[in-house]
Amino acid sequence: MTFAALVGIVALAVPLGVPLIVVLHVQVVFVIMTATALMTATIKLRQNLATL
Repeated sequence: MTFAALVGIVALAVPLGVPLIVVLHVQVVFVIMTATALMTATIKLRQNLATL
């Protein structure tokens, strides 16, 4: 789903005059931020489950 949304962003942003390299950079940053958030949530969940 995220990949489909990112492809849609490229399809919309490039014709509007945004350079492709900028769009790709923003996508990479977004993926890194998403992965970091998921790892943080997983660590917190494991800590919570360990206390049970």
